[in-house]
Amino acid sequence: MLACALAGILAGALELAWMRAMWQPSMAVAGGLPKTVPPILGLSVLACTIVGAVQGLTAWLFHRIARVLAKGPSSHPRWLAALCTVAMTPAISWACAQAFSGRRARMLPGRWLWITAAGVVLLGVTYGGVRVVLGVGKRLEQAGGKGRGSSLGAWLAGGLVLAGAMFLALDQRLLVHRYPFFHVALEVLTFLACELAVLAAVNAWPRWRKDRHRILTRGWLASTAFLAVSAGALSIGTLRSSDALALRALVYEHGSLSARFLDGARLLGVSMDGAPLLNPSNQEGPVARRVTGDFPRFPGADLVLITVDALRADHLGALGYGRGVSPNLDQLAQASAVFERAYAPVPHTSFSIASLLVGKHVHALARLGLMNGHESLADVLRRYRYKTAAFFPPAVFYVDGERFKAYEEQRYGFEYVRFEPFLEDEDATARTDQAIRFLETERPVRTFLWIHYFGPHEPYVLHPNLGWSTNGERAVDNYDGEIRWVDREIGRLLDYLRANRPRAIIAVTADHGEEFGDHGGAYHGTTLYDEQLRVPLILHVPGLPGRRVGSPVSTVDVFPTLLSLVDVPVSARARGTDLRPWLVPKNPEPEADLPPVFAEIDALKMVALGSEKLICDATRGFCRLFDLHIDPKETRDLARERPQRALELRAHLGTWMASHAGFERAAMDADPAQAARRAVLSRGQLGDREAVPSLVDVLVGKDVPRDDRLLAARAVAVLAVESAMASGPALGEPELTSLRRARPADPDPSVRAWINVALAVSGAADARAALEHLDPMVIADEPELPARAALAR
Repeated sequence: MLACALAGILAGALELAWMRAMWQPSMAVAGGLPKTVPPILGLSVLACTIVGAVQGLTAWLFHRIARVLAKGPSSHPRWLAALCTVAMTPAISWACAQAFSGRRARMLPGRWLWITAAGVVLLGVTYGGVRVVLGVGKRLEQAGGKGRGSSLGAWLAGGLVLAGAMFLALDQRLLVHRYPFFHVALEVLTFLACELAVLAAVNAWPRWRKDRHRILTRGWLASTAFLAVSAGALSIGTLRSSDALALRALVYEHGSLSARFLDGARLLGVSMDGAPLLNPSNQEGPVARRVTGDFPRFPGADLVLITVDALRADHLGALGYGRGVSPNLDQLAQASAVFERAYAPVPHTSFSIASLLVGKHVHALARLGLMNGHESLADVLRRYRYKTAAFFPPAVFYVDGERFKAYEEQRYGFEYVRFEPFLEDEDATARTDQAIRFLETERPVRTFLWIHYFGPHEPYVLHPNLGWSTNGERAVDNYDGEIRWVDREIGRLLDYLRANRPRAIIAVTADHGEEFGDHGGAYHGTTLYDEQLRVPLILHVPGLPGRRVGSPVSTVDVFPTLLSLVDVPVSARARGTDLRPWLVPKNPEPEADLPPVFAEIDALKMVALGSEKLICDATRGFCRLFDLHIDPKETRDLARERPQRALELRAHLGTWMASHAGFERAAMDADPAQAARRAVLSRGQLGDREAVPSLVDVLVGKDVPRDDRLLAARAVAVLAVESAMASGPALGEPELTSLRRARPADPDPSVRAWINVALAVSGAADARAALEHLDPMVIADEPELPARAALAR
């Protein structure tokens, strides 16, 4: 325990040094080194001391078993290494399965053979590693007895500290926010390196070896445990305070071991609710915008929607990029409306493309179980005698493939579809060829085309002979080269349209951006910062001059805008804003009238309005506020400096989260009480932990329909489980008291079972016992219940 406490100080110091070197602006917002050192070191010391206690008990047990099994002293290390290897087998099996779970890995022939081979190799490495550690420890003790241990131990400890720093750097720089098994492994290696460094130093120190038992009997062990618990309690208390939102954001955003330790506080039953999420107002209801007035209409005009995978907005020359990678799109932008702050609704291809084509926030609808029955642009336009055609790869359905099964089978309602996967270095050329061939062959009177270029998506392929130099070998250089290549093919398509279909209205956008270390990460699908979420949006309407719009808009707005431009009515269930008023040169409505823009990914939610942008973590309970006018790289959190503005934006976010079901269940909104319940249920199903008290009120309310009680009980249980797994209990004592009162009074066994899940998470023994014997009829109706019950127990 003492060695692990020292290892905790060492690990915390390494992490603080990394934060100091790499994330100075974020650390400054959190209070600088004076405010960040105590809590991070305290968390490290507490967690590592607990690990040390577990390791000590395990080592004692394994030594006893090894002595029984060994036939002599020489075989004792072999048995000890074998026991350690057996203990590591479940973790190694999980890591190997995760390593081969990606899209490309699933396509490997003999995939399970690869997984098995990797597992065997790692088990061998574990066995050999334990033998090496035992052997080195014995050598150190022997060298210490001869007076040479101090020098050898110091060199070994120094090398292990460097190894720990290397593992921490790899954890922070490689595949950030992706592949949890990879980061867990690196964090374990960082801790082990620090621990072995301390052990190497103390085992080689003659006085320590000589006085070891006397030191322990003097109470150093008890003192270490007491100091570790005290330091950890003070650290958690600091992080729970209402002034620690920026510090918690720093830990979760840029921490490695400290973020794991903070999440691990839940094992002690510690809640982080002392630093609450900024409360939304009571505004509840749909958020949408329809314009009235005489704005441009072009009945019967062709519509061409071009999407480019992973194209971040700030890599276009039209939006300020200086490398000249997009000459054709830049030329198009000069005669178009360019929306300089357009956001994708989700930084994931599948959800973002679906939201673009159906004009709704599909990620939220998926969580609400409302994925089906949405009309796409193609569905609507076909009713108005448009010939619809789409050219896209199967990769647009890769994420959450089961949820998108209906969309994949229906091909988003397009009549003519080319759905082939191409090699990365063929995709753009083939898509343009397909689109031109369709127009030449079919010669439709009016058409709606959607062309999706996979191009800039990783892996970034080098394209020679582009007449443009990458000026380097970094990933971002090849990414820019791919943009240049796709731009060339888009230019070829644009040239054809200008020559043959000059009345075509053209929209160019992307499904998400791409990160290159802007906030420590890479690729996409992990954060809501601009590098992953901000995309180009160019709307070219023949006859209208070019203009710039600087306020935030969403790609969900493309749906009502394109339909309105060709004079096709937009359904009342569609979301988004008709952007036609901002296409005309003399706009009667200023940019300030544009409504808030929203985005999300898992527990993260974002709202942008004007120059400000709020990102909230609904599970961990904090928000970050940025002013992009003065801080375009989103490094300075203003949530504590502008609390009122943060509250106002959080109110918009709460309104939006409560509004989805209102659009999809419009017929129920005639009853105000039912509409209010639907808004609360929507917030709960979308992961808003602050909806828990209102959800409990639904459960205990009078004359509440069974379906609403079931949805409320399920949402409370899921929030309780997920919050306990992330940052501590979601239920306070008033909610627990209400749930205990509602459980026996509710006549429905499914509702009672979900209430038991919520109570079991909070430690109710009777609820845990009830979950061990679930009714088969209830399980048949609620297939998710057994898994949630197991997690709760």
